[in-house]
Amino acid sequence: MNEKPQLRRSNKVDDVREDSELEGLSRTGSRKLRESNEENYKKNRLKARLNMIIAGLILAIIIVYLIMFFVNF
Repeated sequence: MNEKPQLRRSNKVDDVREDSELEGLSRTGSRKLRESNEENYKKNRLKARLNMIIAGLILAIIIVYLIMFFVNF
């Protein structure tokens, strides 16, 4: 049940590039490279989510302001 979710790759070019990068590395080097790639992927996904949340909050503030302006609260 506590399995780590696997990341999906949308492009096979990434797999080929990653495989060629991993060929000359030791196991620890390839593990560190994979971990850093996963970390970057997670950071970028979090950045995108936070940007969407911020945009939604700004939009909500504008809508509330307009409602208050036209209803004369």
